[in-house]
Amino acid sequence: MSFKELVGGLLDVAIPTFGETIDYRPNAGGSFSIEAVFDRSFEQIDPDTEEVIASNVPMLGIKLANLPFSPDRGDEVRIGRERFQVIDSQEDGQGGARLILNRTYPE
Repeated sequence: MSFKELVGGLLDVAIPTFGETIDYRPNAGGSFSIEAVFDRSFEQIDPDTEEVIASNVPMLGIKLANLPFSPDRGDEVRIGRERFQVIDSQEDGQGGARLILNRTYPE
């Protein structure tokens, strides 16, 4: 089994365990319910200084295979009564992605 297959299996367990159902609305139109892990803040390592950067920017962890399209800047995500816009998609190279979100307004 390849490393990518192992990570895919991990995502298959982690997302249903820690995730929630969200409404994903791509720029192209339509609406898709997917399971994703929502986090209001995240940590990232600065590649130049190796310092931990903490951010209050919300993000969404997804398995790319759960979307029938590639996530794109400007797509809308609805989580409960809150709306967010995708401002960046950071693929991990193993079948997952971290979507950096910007809160827009409540429904």
